[in-house]
Amino acid sequence: MSAAVQNTTTPPNAPLPADLEPDEAWKDKLKQRIQDNLRHMFEDARKRTQEELEKAPPNEAERIKAAGEAAIQDIYKMAQEHYTIELQRERQERQWASGVWTEDMMKEQ
Repeated sequence: MSAAVQNTTTPPNAPLPADLEPDEAWKDKLKQRIQDNLRHMFEDARKRTQEELEKAPPNEAERIKAAGEAAIQDIYKMAQEHYTIELQRERQERQWASGVWTEDMMKEQ
């Protein structure tokens, strides 16, 4: 005999039940993986900035430093966006697996 899974719907922005939210260990692993994947980009941006500072005339130093900082901030933003996307994906997968559906998920079907 097979049991039917009853799907329940929740409002689109309702918080997930605690058992569906990834735990802190999962989130920490995700952060570490993203940091490991982007580490070379941070190193390259710092190295490129340093090389440009060594070659440039002194009056260009502030502009080069600002550009280097902007590049690093862009990488941080990229890392945060990646984290948010992966966390949302994991939450959605857990919702699907549990049978808890939001109104938005029902519209997609």
